Amino acid sequence: LFLAIDHSGTATNNNIYMLASVVPPGRSTTDVMFVRSTDDGATFSAPVKVNDDPVNPNKWHWFGTFSVAPNGRLDAVWYDTRNASNNTDSQLFYSFSTDAGVTWSANVAVSNSFNPFEGYPNQDKIGDYITMVSDETGGNVAYAATFNFNPNNGQHEEDVYYVRVFPGGQGPSPTPTP
Repeated sequence: LFLAIDHSGTATNNNIYMLASVVPPGRSTTDVMFVRSTDDGATFSAPVKVNDDPVNPNKWHWFGTFSVAPNGRLDAVWYDTRNASNNTDSQLFYSFSTDAGVTWSANVAVSNSFNPFEGYPNQDKIGDYITMVSDETGGNVAYAATFNFNPNNGQHEEDVYYVRVFPGGQGPSPTPTP
């Protein structure tokens, strides 16, 4: 679960937002779901699914996080297995909302694929190490991935990477920056 409060000074100021990976009824895998409160947490909206891929009981959407930009835009990222034939390899995906989370943009992969289980049991699976800070034009994301996993060189753990995400288009294929 990730929580943020809107301090934008716009019409959405003081909204409370929450994002979480949730197992929908009848499934064993997760979707990234979003709710908001416009009344200081007294009530919350119905959950909105952020990941836009078709329902597939073998795909995971996990460890989501988000931030509120100074202009009120919401930026969300999460790990996602939608493109993995093995249902394990993950990519970092991005979506944004300009209407307080009522609707979300088309999802965009912003990282290459990696195996989050590399190094197991040495690193006991990847951790929930994602953070994001948004500004007027995009978001700055730090996340963990196993791109550099190499047991021959004693590299058994994830590293931290950076990617800049942009509403309306990511541009060229992302290259992770350690």
